[in-house]
Amino acid sequence: MAPLRRTSPVRRPLVLGAVCLALVVSLGLADPAAAAGAGASTSARNAAVRPTAKAAKPTAAQVKGARRAAGKGGVTALRTLHALPGSAGVHIVWDDPDLGSHLGGVRIGSTSTVLLNSRRLSGRPALARDVVRHEIAHIYQGRLMRTHHLTWAQLGRRLAPTFGTNSQEKVADCVARSFGARWTGYTSSCSGAAKRAWVKAMIGGYLPRR
Repeated sequence: MAPLRRTSPVRRPLVLGAVCLALVVSLGLADPAAAAGAGASTSARNAAVRPTAKAAKPTAAQVKGARRAAGKGGVTALRTLHALPGSAGVHIVWDDPDLGSHLGGVRIGSTSTVLLNSRRLSGRPALARDVVRHEIAHIYQGRLMRTHHLTWAQLGRRLAPTFGTNSQEKVADCVARSFGARWTGYTSSCSGAAKRAWVKAMIGGYLPRR
């Protein structure tokens, strides 16, 4: 897909797409039926959360809101997020205008916000689950960027020897697959010690040894 960058003076670029838009960071996965960030600044409290800490069990109000947004797909997305390591301090925003028709996304550098498309995920719990598994990897990437003072491009260059082109998306797919995802939009090739080391490090909040 041709690069697409939706920005404004006060927003960071989004990563869109699974058929992702190259200059944008990870608005995650393209719809399999179609294909075959200025993230909110993180508070000091969120920045201090342990990398692998899980969010608390969703409240009844959160579940109700997710169901209202996207039915069973919304509830599945919420519960999946809260069950993943590193989800403490992370929340879902439904139908951000910058998301367009993409299933989900994360603004470059965001450590706290996953954007999801209610229309695309409503009634599709399995897809919602795998989209969230992919998108949280971009949250992990934002944390690594912040901790180690890396740009999106610099992170990509570190990943490239192991994952090749579009490395940030491919490692996000491998993270998703480590969590049990069955569908990923960029790669299903996640074997090998180097790839496993990156997946483990990304979830754990550190950079693997070079």
